[in-house]
Amino acid sequence: MTVRIEVLHGKELLAEDFIANLEKLLDQMLLDYDLQSGEVAVAIGTDELLHRLNQEYRNQDRPTDVLSFAYLEPGEDTAPGDQEYAVGDIYISIERAEEQADLAGHQLENEIALLAIHGMLHLLGFDHLKDDEAEKMQAKESKYLRLIVPGKEGA
Repeated sequence: MTVRIEVLHGKELLAEDFIANLEKLLDQMLLDYDLQSGEVAVAIGTDELLHRLNQEYRNQDRPTDVLSFAYLEPGEDTAPGDQEYAVGDIYISIERAEEQADLAGHQLENEIALLAIHGMLHLLGFDHLKDDEAEKMQAKESKYLRLIVPGKEGA
């Protein structure tokens, strides 16, 4: 399994060890869902990037905090053996993350972790359109967030 995080904007704001630990956590999530040969790319970019992607792919003319693009359908067969395959891509806005971290009163790294976990759960087939789905997704977010930020709960 391979998770690669590329910080396109805000490199000076995030510690290298945090990025490495977040990659390990997202790898663990792939393993937990039997996608050990899966690849996920995470890009941390600008509001401008997220705005453009949100407009192009979701017809939403505004920036957003996180976008996930899944390449597998839930339950879809994956590549046999050790052959790697793309699970999806996650895009995170550093500006939205900074703003949300300030509003929530926690560190930027906590917010980036929450957004990455949220995006990964979307790639794994979770959604939050209905109340019961939202509760399940939030419980998973909290579980994984505690692994990278002990003592913390999801938003």
